[in-house]
Amino acid sequence: MLTEVGILVFNTGSSSIRLAVFDSAARTRLWSARAESVGRQDGRIVIEGAGLSLPCEIDTFDAGFDLLLTQLGQTYDDATWLGVGHRFVHGGEAFSAPQIITGEIEQRLQSLAPLAPLHMPQSLAGVAAVRKRWPHASQVASFDTAFHASLPARARVLALPQELLGAEVRRYGFHGLSYQSILLALTEAGVEVEGERILIAHLGAGASMCAIAGGQSVETTMGFSTLAGLPMATRCGDIDPGALLHILADTSLSPNELRRALYQDSGLKALAGLDGDMKQLLAHRLEPAAALAIEVFCYAARRSIASLAAAMGGLDRLVFTGGIGERADAIRTEICAGLEFLGVELDARANSAGQTKLSPEGARVLVEARTSNEEGVIARHVAALTGQS
Repeated sequence: MLTEVGILVFNTGSSSIRLAVFDSAARTRLWSARAESVGRQDGRIVIEGAGLSLPCEIDTFDAGFDLLLTQLGQTYDDATWLGVGHRFVHGGEAFSAPQIITGEIEQRLQSLAPLAPLHMPQSLAGVAAVRKRWPHASQVASFDTAFHASLPARARVLALPQELLGAEVRRYGFHGLSYQSILLALTEAGVEVEGERILIAHLGAGASMCAIAGGQSVETTMGFSTLAGLPMATRCGDIDPGALLHILADTSLSPNELRRALYQDSGLKALAGLDGDMKQLLAHRLEPAAALAIEVFCYAARRSIASLAAAMGGLDRLVFTGGIGERADAIRTEICAGLEFLGVELDARANSAGQTKLSPEGARVLVEARTSNEEGVIARHVAALTGQS
């Protein structure tokens, strides 16, 4: 059993929990595990690096946290943690930097839960699970929205009457920890990110893109909520508000029922009649509904790339990340087809082989696939706030 001091990180998504242990300097990942398909019958606990995958039904996030912490205890018995970091999707207007979680801040985070109902309650459950095990551990919140604090006013505002806009109602942007991790990786590879126009495409069950100029977010596809932008596994993406007004007027749906439909029953799931997972769609792509869902996703991604490039006045580097972005070469091919006018080209062999550099020599735009490391960014936040860096 290992008992040394380290940093513990929870990265809680809409259907998964990732748990990682880092050294006290937040530079080295020592142990990782994840709970997959929380709330579904095909759940499993995966111990990364050990080749261990344990099928189990994980009914709730509370159960997922308990299972992961049990696995953690088999390696780190009675460990002392310098701090515990948590990914929070939404920081609202109040939080544009990581925060040590106090009672007051936890209450404010609870008030933000309606802005990201698939994520915020789960992250708060993680805070409660840690407090139960280690009542005196310092806990840190890292926010996806914080990366987009640099958005100019033209990219933040919503064109609605002021009397309808509360303090929190504006465009935010999400997946910021992923984008920050890619910028860190590029910087460590010697890239002068401040001098490039970079577009990062985080494509997974949740999907968004970000335009980065001068090293800062200047535009992104998500907005007020994680519903906006690309159609996702179960989320609708951009939709005409008039359609929603018509649905509310023409049906007996309550706001909560409509919210559930938009977050959990829309997107690729609605188009294909499957669960919305891209692996399943690709396996059924000869079926018309699955083929249409893939086409809609890639078409939306292609339009978004062109739009974000326009926001920067051009494009120097396109980075794919996220589960789909990193591993689905067929999706990358379909997205990039038709973007030659921007200078985007793929080397077919490098793309199918899953190499980091995907563009041919001499291409105007450097195209890459990189692994994001959100947990590493959170660990650095914890180290900074607990005086370890």
